[in-house]
Amino acid sequence: FMAELPASAFVEYRQAMAQSGFDQVLGVDLHFGGGVRAVEGRWEARFRVSRHNSLPDFTRQERARLQVLAPHLRIAVGLFEKLQFAGAEHGMFHATAQGLGLALVVLDRNRRIVSSNALAETLLGEAEGLRRRGEELAFSDAAHQKLLGDLLGKDLVHGGGLTRFRVERPGKGDVVVTARPLELSAIHAGAGALALFLARPGPEAHTDPQSLRDLLGLTMAEARLAAVLGEGLSLVEAAQRLGIAHNTAKVQLRAVFAKTGVRRQAQLVALMGSLGLGFAGGGIATN
Repeated sequence: FMAELPASAFVEYRQAMAQSGFDQVLGVDLHFGGGVRAVEGRWEARFRVSRHNSLPDFTRQERARLQVLAPHLRIAVGLFEKLQFAGAEHGMFHATAQGLGLALVVLDRNRRIVSSNALAETLLGEAEGLRRRGEELAFSDAAHQKLLGDLLGKDLVHGGGLTRFRVERPGKGDVVVTARPLELSAIHAGAGALALFLARPGPEAHTDPQSLRDLLGLTMAEARLAAVLGEGLSLVEAAQRLGIAHNTAKVQLRAVFAKTGVRRQAQLVALMGSLGLGFAGGGIATN
């Protein structure tokens, strides 16, 4: 697969292969996504077959057999991608399906909607402020479109934090969008993915530590602290309620801030309210 490249290309790789004796290599590169570069959503899956140089060279028939495998490899990678998204949803967001009343949309780096729940489909079907455009998510406000593009252009796996913005919908009621990166491992980590939680103010809601853990990526101890703070308690009062030292509570709160991207306790309470998890907010009310 390097036959057409100059001898000066990938010198260290060539030397390593020559020393091992497995310097006969057939390769297939599978390209995915619409962009020209990886940062634009294009990524690759590479398959290599090596043979020791003491054996005969690969024949034209053997190269043809590898080409026959290529479509099946593409299907396998596509199935793996879908399983990655499904596993991330189940592991991190199963509380959504347990009646929290949150709309959930999962995007790949090309804005394509790869998953959505029934509440999200209701909102998208209303086509006010946000809607489906083919397979993509589209916002009516150009500023929101740009923000979404900026979020998808980041290093989503290591970007950290949450991003929130409000979508004005005079007819159907405003929606608060909370964007959270999905940490997907292996192949699809290069393409990234984004989960969007959609909620609007509603009746008072009970703060469930399990839901906080799943939706905000907290440990159970951090989630319990956040839940108590959501009731309006001070950090000292929350530590006393939970039976932990004040210094332990401070360490846990710093971790919560780092994972959610907020800097103050009031911002944390507002965040929980926007997700329908705190006393300040609720879920989607369908019309």
